[in-house]
Amino acid sequence: MLPKNLWYLRHGQSTRNLAGKRAYEKNDDSLFEQIINQPSSLATLSELGIEQAVKTGNWIRGHNIKFGRHYTSSHVRAKQTAGLLDLPGVQWYVNNNIRERSGGVMEDMTPAQRAEYLGKLRNRAHLLDLFNFRPDRGESFADIADIRWQIFLSTLHRECCKMDAVLVVNHGDNMWAARSIHERWTPQDFENNRGVEAHGKISNCTLLHYTRINPKTGEEVPYLGWYRICCPWKDPQPTAWTPIVRKRYSSAELLNQVQAAESKLKQVS
Repeated sequence: MLPKNLWYLRHGQSTRNLAGKRAYEKNDDSLFEQIINQPSSLATLSELGIEQAVKTGNWIRGHNIKFGRHYTSSHVRAKQTAGLLDLPGVQWYVNNNIRERSGGVMEDMTPAQRAEYLGKLRNRAHLLDLFNFRPDRGESFADIADIRWQIFLSTLHRECCKMDAVLVVNHGDNMWAARSIHERWTPQDFENNRGVEAHGKISNCTLLHYTRINPKTGEEVPYLGWYRICCPWKDPQPTAWTPIVRKRYSSAELLNQVQAAESKLKQVS
């Protein structure tokens, strides 16, 4: 059983995030050219990222939220975010299983080079099967969800099941993979929910809060049954609680999914 409340926090804006934002919005690769030869794991926060982390820490303390355990990714930008939260008396566990998804060969590419690389893939897997798509020498979202995150969750099941709340500072792609687990998404659900504006949906320093406590009745259940999202530096008000539906499919619904896949193949081919 997982803790009663599981909080995921994406790190603040990093120098690599800033470089990508400038490249996509202004067609300017100059920042990428400065950091392209640096390991992604060593990227630090930008000035905005520092501000985001500080404001998020203020929000957590202001709401008097207490955590029984605190985890951070081994990557520098996550550890910097965790430290800047300035939570009193906290001892952090650094966990390498919750590190950023590896982009493999795409780690050393500018956004334009990535687009060129993806455009040469004959099977178009990044368009047709995003959840399972794995770049050369990299990881798929499925790899994170099925391997690294399961190892991490086993630790939470074993060591944190009696705790009221746990905080996990990690990365955007990881949080999407975690959502696929906790919200019971199919690969098609993942693609539909993530969409093309992924970074807007889980922007830097976004909190994703799962709970086993029924928000209406206060009843405790054995599984994470509800979630809400908050981005304190943008809007201090969390979204309304959303129940997690444990989906089942009829034969007709499965065949409808097959038809949708066939239709998508025709559109992309």
